[in-house]
Amino acid sequence: MDVVHFNANSDAALAAFPGGFSTRIANPEELRRSKVKATDNKMTANGDVLFQTAGFTSIEITDEAGNIAKYFEKPLQISTKIMPNSVSPQTKSPIKEGDVIPVWSFDETTTGKWSYEQKATVANNGKSGLKVDYSVSHLSYWNLGYYSVTNCTSYIGVTGSDGVSLYGTITGDGVSESVEYDGSGFIKIYGAPGAHDVTLALSTMSGQPVDISPSTFNLCDNYGTHEVAVTLPEQPQGYTNYDVNITAIAECSNTYGEAPIEGIYTHINVYPFGPYTESIKTDSNGVASFENL
Repeated sequence: MDVVHFNANSDAALAAFPGGFSTRIANPEELRRSKVKATDNKMTANGDVLFQTAGFTSIEITDEAGNIAKYFEKPLQISTKIMPNSVSPQTKSPIKEGDVIPVWSFDETTTGKWSYEQKATVANNGKSGLKVDYSVSHLSYWNLGYYSVTNCTSYIGVTGSDGVSLYGTITGDGVSESVEYDGSGFIKIYGAPGAHDVTLALSTMSGQPVDISPSTFNLCDNYGTHEVAVTLPEQPQGYTNYDVNITAIAECSNTYGEAPIEGIYTHINVYPFGPYTESIKTDSNGVASFENL
């Protein structure tokens, strides 16, 4: 049996969270009957929730031939460690013994959705801190997950990027989502969490961090509209800027010679400062002109 525990305080572990933190669960009726409260004291009508995980676990059992078991006759007892300094989004204080956390399972093969399973109580784990014990009747990812319902579509205006594409993450307590910026002037985030603040971090496509101000805010404040200023890394000494022309030519099978291709968009990979400066359409001569690369 392989049991893998994921640290809710690790960005790398959170990036492996299956199904996404903004998701629609498979059994909203059962969640409503359980009377498990959301951290924003709202109830989901259609099953849309936003998770804040306190830790999640992957459980897999295989036989000698490598066949993966899905169900078993007797439930297994699983213990998931709560990492030190983990904060409850309900109390805004560190998670403590006696706190109740909802438990969820993920259906990888059929629905691709999380389902509410049960409530579990945080217990003392001696010198190791805190843990949550619960029983599982099938193999899957299992999540100790607080949840909220408030969400929005958030628009983040970006200034100072000079059209350079960026990528990064939005992180908060027990949540991490990847974001991409295509140089168009704004980032659009669907299903953004509105129950807590998050931190936006961006990098160039080669991994160089970009300064952002402000970087921490609630995505759904101000009707989901925000403005951030970014400062790109300075160009190292020894680099030279160039003007570049790209010509698109078609070889026509039914005629002799070549013909320019008008009206197609092109871009240039420019590392380490971004994958492209802007997307430019070829003119009537088939030429796309990039300046000051």
